[in-house]
Amino acid sequence: MLGSWCKPADYFYPTKKTTISFDVNPQGEFTHTVPIHQPGGWTFTAYPNGTITHQGKNYPYIYWDAAIPNSLITEPKNGYVVDSQDLPSFLPTLVQKLGLNQKESKEFTDYWTKQLPNSKYYFVGIMPKLQIDTLAPLSINPTPDSILRVSLFFKPLTEKIDVTPPQIQTFIRKGFTVVEWGAIFDTKKHPGFSCLM
Repeated sequence: MLGSWCKPADYFYPTKKTTISFDVNPQGEFTHTVPIHQPGGWTFTAYPNGTITHQGKNYPYIYWDAAIPNSLITEPKNGYVVDSQDLPSFLPTLVQKLGLNQKESKEFTDYWTKQLPNSKYYFVGIMPKLQIDTLAPLSINPTPDSILRVSLFFKPLTEKIDVTPPQIQTFIRKGFTVVEWGAIFDTKKHPGFSCLM
């Protein structure tokens, strides 16, 4: 079975107008990319405000989805159990603690609150950076001064379970910063789940 790693959105904040080469190599297959992924990845111009210009078009970020074998995904042990009705208020608070700014956290929350299938409760875990880097290593030239990769793990639940909240480390942006958000959805109970809205 394949787990859906949906909409990792990669933002680029150089300190000055910069030409950037970027690629990602997920341990699975791309199911969607914007702009279209080419062999060797993307080359674009990025500006300090986060705007990306690629082949004459402007984008807020590079967007990709991938299907990852479930056997490669380790479900986080720690996390939160959230009533689905509370997700719109819970998610922006969590991802801002993890380091997303207000704009990024709003775009994350807008996407996932519309995307998640109906479920009474959700287990929400935080994917460790080491696992994220193993499942989808990045190649970025020039090398950023700081990289934040926020990827949550969503698992639908029919009833509450006891879990221990994770410890959260503060992320500090410095210099040329790359920020990525996304999430992995446990597809075992929803094998027809799709990342596309």
